[in-house]
Amino acid sequence: MRPQHVLGGTFKLHDGQLMPLIGLGTSPKTWSTGWKWSQQEMDAAINAALESGYRLFDTAHVYDNDDVLSNAFKRLLPKFNLTREDIFVTTKVEIIIPNVQENARKILDKSKQAFEYLDLVLVHYPKYWYMKENDCKDNPVHRYEIYKVLEEYKDKGDILSIGVSNFEPRHIEELLQKVKYPPTVNQCEFHPHLCRPELKKYCQEKGIFLQAHTSLATNSEELYNSPIIKELSAKYSISIQHLLLSFAFKQNVGVIPKSSNPERIRENIKFLDFDLSGEDIKEMLTLDKGFDGRYNTNCNQWDVL
Repeated sequence: MRPQHVLGGTFKLHDGQLMPLIGLGTSPKTWSTGWKWSQQEMDAAINAALESGYRLFDTAHVYDNDDVLSNAFKRLLPKFNLTREDIFVTTKVEIIIPNVQENARKILDKSKQAFEYLDLVLVHYPKYWYMKENDCKDNPVHRYEIYKVLEEYKDKGDILSIGVSNFEPRHIEELLQKVKYPPTVNQCEFHPHLCRPELKKYCQEKGIFLQAHTSLATNSEELYNSPIIKELSAKYSISIQHLLLSFAFKQNVGVIPKSSNPERIRENIKFLDFDLSGEDIKEMLTLDKGFDGRYNTNCNQWDVL
């Protein structure tokens, strides 16, 4: 993507590509009801995001919104004198068994058709999501198979960067022994109740950019009512949501807050208006609860073989 005037700045991935630190998440509003964005909702969200300066847009095959998202880009990029090269599209491809590679190619071909090319593709989860067993001996085989397909598409120029999502260090180490292109990004749940210090250190050492999902901890009452969180929110005269986004951003962790509400999309970026101190970040880190602090119940990758 073109680097100029990117809201919040960029991070240079180890493959040389510039990735915005701030983006818009487009996951479903609720997984339980299978809610999907309407074209009207997506158009309104993308219009607000582009107008506000967002340039990274995060989607996934399981979100089932390639069509409405690509339509929104076609309609709205010209309005802001932007082209496809001015935005960064991340999508995620999940392992589907059997025929892991054939299924991955079908997903990627559909996404490529929607977005012309893909700036970043992540392996969404370190196993087939709907398999109850986490200790399946074929999990490492499936991860390698899908990753090789991503490398195949990168060699063709259809994918610019490859990464992973919800991977633990051991999953990444296993890939590093065999793959051509090391992962550039790892997207994981990250907030004061789930700080992942070991994972964060590992990614830094390997030059892997850590990007947060579930940054707002699903508005957890326990976290939001924590004395530390309430005191810091009052100290800076900001919302708790802004405090949590800044917590990640100030640690050079990317954020992709999700919203379909145009006003909320505009509001979310106001966390850039204040400077959270290092001492206050350290205080927030004391709230870490380890794996007990997760709020995205779809992910328990630390148990996956």
